[in-house]
Amino acid sequence: MASIRSVQVSAPGAGLRIVERDLPEPGPGQVRVTVEACGICHSDSAFVAGVFPGLTFPLTPGHEIAGRIDAMGPDVQGWREGDRVAVGWFGGYCCRALSG
Repeated sequence: MASIRSVQVSAPGAGLRIVERDLPEPGPGQVRVTVEACGICHSDSAFVAGVFPGLTFPLTPGHEIAGRIDAMGPDVQGWREGDRVAVGWFGGYCCRALSG
């Protein structure tokens, strides 16, 4: 199977390291993106430290990326391989009503 290089942390507070992983295939309605740029922010340092509940290690920090679609799963519409994309992070909201 083809592989990719990924930066990951193996346990809360452990150092970052580059590892080889199997190249995942996208599932239905999913695309796979070759990452060309990745933002690392304060939230990522909290992930690495393991302070958010429910984290599963190992994990790869960096949740704001830009790149190109390199594979598509079934039932993907409106996208093509080679399209440039950017993905931001939505971590939830506080459930307060927004005032106008």
